[in-house]
Amino acid sequence: MASIQDVLSVLAEQFTIKSNVPFAFVGIKIAHDPTRGIMNLTQVTFIQNLLEKLNMTDCKSSSVPMQANIDLLPSNSCDPNIPYRQLIGSLHFLAWTTRPDISYAISKLSQYCTAYNEQHWIQAKSVLRYLKGTMNLG
Repeated sequence: MASIQDVLSVLAEQFTIKSNVPFAFVGIKIAHDPTRGIMNLTQVTFIQNLLEKLNMTDCKSSSVPMQANIDLLPSNSCDPNIPYRQLIGSLHFLAWTTRPDISYAISKLSQYCTAYNEQHWIQAKSVLRYLKGTMNLG
């Protein structure tokens, strides 16, 4: 923290600056509790927009991102009407930024980005149902 203050002091000599505690950054909400040393990052709006985009705002929530022992097999052809790759990309972004709890499911589903079918789509939507019930986790 001292090095940050040093940089701010040098900048303040040349420029008029104002420094505040951040509360959001590129759509990620930041909740900071300095007394406990905790910072919580959430993306509730991103998840809500994703659910709206796929018409899943009224879906039932799930307690797990993916059922255990799901046997997925590559498909011979991809259905161009299923936005599977777009969903996997969005879920990958969530897993990478604020939701590591879905990483395993996304890793598994990512293996089929060139060979997916309705079964893969159903499993990807189960991750969305999990996110709906756990939006405030971060």
